[in-house]
Amino acid sequence: MGSVSARGGPRSVRNVLLFRGFVVKERRSLMGNGFLIVSASRGNIRALRSIASAAGGAAEALSGAQARRLLAEREFTDVVIDTPLPDEPGAELALYAERRCSGGVIIFAKREIAYELEKAAAARGVIVVPKPVDRDALRVSLRALEIMRGKLALAEEENRRLRERLENERIVCRAKCFLIRRFGFDESEAHRYIEKTAMDSRCSRREIAEDIVARLGGAEAAGGGER
Repeated sequence: MGSVSARGGPRSVRNVLLFRGFVVKERRSLMGNGFLIVSASRGNIRALRSIASAAGGAAEALSGAQARRLLAEREFTDVVIDTPLPDEPGAELALYAERRCSGGVIIFAKREIAYELEKAAAARGVIVVPKPVDRDALRVSLRALEIMRGKLALAEEENRRLRERLENERIVCRAKCFLIRRFGFDESEAHRYIEKTAMDSRCSRREIAEDIVARLGGAEAAGGGER
């Protein structure tokens, strides 16, 4: 990756990275919390740490084996891998890191292998950056990592909402079963009863369903269980 150094004062509102002769300024938000930097070069690690420092700091690994141990022990948001590493080329580590981290992975690779690596890794959400790295490539890569992290967060939120909706429906369906058994309602009558009760009491359907399950389920249990 070349000789890299970092500089910047404690009052700096922007992180400054001196990367192969170019001064690159990036917003603090470009690096997420729980950031792992993997490189055989301590100089490159220091430079990349300067970007991550305002976002909760960064862990570092000097080898693939050390990186794998950290990934197994902790949860990281983003991972940057500067190849080659002393104990492995780095491609397999990038794919392993992608499965373990909650954000994205950037891997710096020699130009002659970067293209092949990109074909294998792009579908997995790994950003491959050919070396040597210039200012524009670094900026675009960091921006892509930020966008990827945002998309993953949105996807996780959508999954959470879907799980919540499914759980709501499960509880409502259970309440309908109690109403059908206890009062002889059909499915549509049980549905209307829950809807109207929720509207009249200004509660959610789930709250009403949970109350029905608690009351009627308790009564059935006291009477010998559900039949």
